[in-house]
Amino acid sequence: EELLYYFVLHTLIFSSCCAQFGFVVHGEVHSGADTEQDIEGDWYPGLFKRLLSPPSIVSTDARIPIAVTSHSWFGLVHGLPMMFMRPSAELSIELRTTFKDWLLTDRAPVWRELPENPHWSGPDKTSLTSKYSRYNVLQDALQASPEILAIGRRLQHFLSESLVEFITLYPDAIEAMHHEADRDAWQSRLGRVDRTAGNHRFGPFPIGVEVQSWMNAHERTTTADGGHEHTQAIHIHTHSASWHAFMPLDAAGTNTTFVAPPYHRQGGAGDGHGHNASVAFNIENSDGVLVMICGGVRHGVPPAATGDYGKEMRERVSVAFDFIYSATINGDTKVTHPGASLEMLDPVWPSSPIRKKVLEKPRLLYGPENVNTVLMTPVQLEKEITRALRRRGGDLGEVMEPLASDAQSVRDTYQHKHLQSLDFAGVLDMKELVGDAPRIYRDEL
Repeated sequence: EELLYYFVLHTLIFSSCCAQFGFVVHGEVHSGADTEQDIEGDWYPGLFKRLLSPPSIVSTDARIPIAVTSHSWFGLVHGLPMMFMRPSAELSIELRTTFKDWLLTDRAPVWRELPENPHWSGPDKTSLTSKYSRYNVLQDALQASPEILAIGRRLQHFLSESLVEFITLYPDAIEAMHHEADRDAWQSRLGRVDRTAGNHRFGPFPIGVEVQSWMNAHERTTTADGGHEHTQAIHIHTHSASWHAFMPLDAAGTNTTFVAPPYHRQGGAGDGHGHNASVAFNIENSDGVLVMICGGVRHGVPPAATGDYGKEMRERVSVAFDFIYSATINGDTKVTHPGASLEMLDPVWPSSPIRKKVLEKPRLLYGPENVNTVLMTPVQLEKEITRALRRRGGDLGEVMEPLASDAQSVRDTYQHKHLQSLDFAGVLDMKELVGDAPRIYRDEL
């Protein structure tokens, strides 16, 4: 079964899991009848154009930092928990040079030969992004030449540390929310992964983490008159996994649009004080930064405006990750953990009396339509959580089981709000949070 990364644009089911990287897919978006559709879909017509205008709000609490270091930033951005993390300078440079070149020259030709995704339409069905469920970037790296293998292992370790950092800090973001209603709502979407799965007769189930990772690479196109086409925008969409991350490798200067779930705050677009609404804002990408959010958050990519990103329309490359809690059954079969369903429709959380249903048939994590790879074994996950909690002086006995987030509940909070229900903020530059990317010198290219 494929993961759900796409939404219906009228009659077209168009997967858009590349959108969050600041990358866009060539060509127009068409329905089955081959008629052009609005890139924002029915939710937010005119959103991207409106974001080019001055912001409608100037918020004093747009950014609430909670845990900040020289290379990382965790906190609330317009009420949305987010983390920005730079790897070490050595790994950052390797990912943006050797690893990126390996992706483009070695793996991309192989992945392009994979079967097309039937849920995509037109020329986009042959793109690397559309085939996200048929290959795995990290898995291929861990099976590659010694040089790429070494980078892949360091990337795997960096992802593991970052994920655990994010999920162990996440409750602090909820505590920092100003309004009680927001704190209650976000708290209700969280639960500890139940390794006993409600006393399931085949339990307990040690908790591991699998990762689905894919690549986006979009080449510039040359028009008949010798000019270069700007690539098209990607409509607003969400992801259904508990935790999602993306890392631009060559996308500096491109924007990602986020629509924060509705939250209470002071001031805003003519609504007086203490109103409750979503905020649309842009983040300017910086290469080599891992950006982490929970599932269910609406985001997309605005079209490039005249003069944006410089005159050169270079090839843009990124990698992305969905993190899935896993269990092993029948000796060696990896499945979604029965105590934390990937779709989060019927998770088993002892703390929630209304969610007691046990998933008797968890989904396979490996197959022709679903290629995941191990990020952390149960032993590794427990080790990383222990390390993170000890660093903060936490109680290891109470919170060893990792957090899961209900992506469906996050999606439901939007209640199909349209453009008029949004407030608009300005652009946030990643570099303001985690500094500039380590410089790449000629001998490292």
